[in-house]
Amino acid sequence: MNTFETNTDEVLDAVRDAIGPTIVVGGKTITWQWMLEGPPLRWLSDVHDYPMVIIHPLVTASMMGGGNMYRMGLPIRVYLVAEFSSVVSATNTQIYTALRRMGEAVLAQVMNVGSRLATPDIVSDRIVSAFGVDYDLTDALAESRLGVYFFDLTVTYFAWEVGG
Repeated sequence: MNTFETNTDEVLDAVRDAIGPTIVVGGKTITWQWMLEGPPLRWLSDVHDYPMVIIHPLVTASMMGGGNMYRMGLPIRVYLVAEFSSVVSATNTQIYTALRRMGEAVLAQVMNVGSRLATPDIVSDRIVSAFGVDYDLTDALAESRLGVYFFDLTVTYFAWEVGG
């Protein structure tokens, strides 16, 4: 009997590892309080320690396959959520500039790990398709004094069937 190994956990762990537990912005270290998975609004109503990373994997698609190996594409939206006061004090700028600088530092950190995200046997490549301050979500959370930055990353990787 064959078993199909999706390797999704390995890919998401590689993204988490690339983001890391901290980021330096404006010479100050920001430590993530949470690194969660799922849609952001679900977590924003339940968690109150910031800053946080929310990794939202979307629908995985098979890009091609042959034999027992498949090349998959996993789009992931990464949200970075911070309180206005903490991110502004780290960068000495206004909130939108501060969010952008924080987000771009994290994005650079992920991209600098390399195209295979330090998993040469699984990840084939990673592509950034969009990034920036999520103005709509930040404006919706203004009363909570929270800002949101996002980037979209598509990770192509290998999954396979193992014969049994």
